[in-house]
Amino acid sequence: MSKRNLIILLLLTAGIVAAILLLKPCGAAGEKAVVAPAPVPITAVPPVAKNATDPVAPAGKPQPVEPKDKSAPVEKNVPPAPAEIDTAPPVTLTGSEEIPNVAKCAIANFPPEAKPHVKIAIVTVRLVVDKYGNVRSDTPLEVEFPQEVAEDVLPAMRKLFIKAGGRAFGAKKCPPHVVNGQNVGYAIEVPLQYKH
Repeated sequence: MSKRNLIILLLLTAGIVAAILLLKPCGAAGEKAVVAPAPVPITAVPPVAKNATDPVAPAGKPQPVEPKDKSAPVEKNVPPAPAEIDTAPPVTLTGSEEIPNVAKCAIANFPPEAKPHVKIAIVTVRLVVDKYGNVRSDTPLEVEFPQEVAEDVLPAMRKLFIKAGGRAFGAKKCPPHVVNGQNVGYAIEVPLQYKH
């Protein structure tokens, strides 16, 4: 092996060893890693005066980060609030009870592809709402076309309005049904009228 190749091999070996040592985690093999707090966004670093009276921290020890607003407590590892879950079976509402105004939670979603073929459609949807106003299910049951629709596009129009009825609820919370001052979940069949 020539002298030049030997020097190149030694330099490559030294570079690999240095890379391995730099990538190796700090600390003893048996120590547990310290979990750092969440990063704090830094907008600007203030200049340091030459005659600063604050002692400079040693390079190896991290300094605690103090919140800007000292009156607010710092929350650590707070889990998200649990979602409201209602497991009670819904009450099936008929015309005899006071029915919540579910028009507040429906979205108008007339299918644009149906505009040339359909002027009015009525989609009956079975809507199940829990006591918190969350829509648990909205199942389209049937589609009616009060005005005549061409036979060749009728199946496609039914599919479009079934999809639209299935997406009409769920984006907003629905009003609750109140029995004896308590909110209860309810199920109701709602006729949605689509007009173009």
